Amino acid sequence: MTGRVNSARAITTAGTITDSRGHSLVARTDANTVRLYKSGAQVAVDFTNASSALATSVVYYLRSTLTYSARRIAIGHGGAGLTAQQVSDLHILFSAYIAATDALTA
Repeated sequence: MTGRVNSARAITTAGTITDSRGHSLVARTDANTVRLYKSGAQVAVDFTNASSALATSVVYYLRSTLTYSARRIAIGHGGAGLTAQQVSDLHILFSAYIAATDALTA
C-alpha cells in the first residue's frame, strides 16, 4: 500500500498488504505525521513525512506515476486527517453501504 498526502515523497507499507480489497486510507494527522490504514485498522507505524505544500492538481485514484490500474473502486474520499476511531467508524459505514448496494458487483 502506497500513499502521498501533501508531500513530494510517497510512503508505503513495503509489501505488508497482500490483498488490495477493502478500505485503504492515508491520513495526515499533523504537519509531520502520516498514517496508513487498511479496513479500519492502522497497518504501519506512524511515518515522519513533512508536509511540503498543498496539492494544486487533480486527485488520482488507482494511479502510479504515469500508469493506471484496471481495478475498480466503489468509494473515493478526501478531507481532513482522521483519528483512529474516525477511520474505524468510516470503514463500518462504507462496508454497510457496499453490502447494501452491491456496489462492487456491478
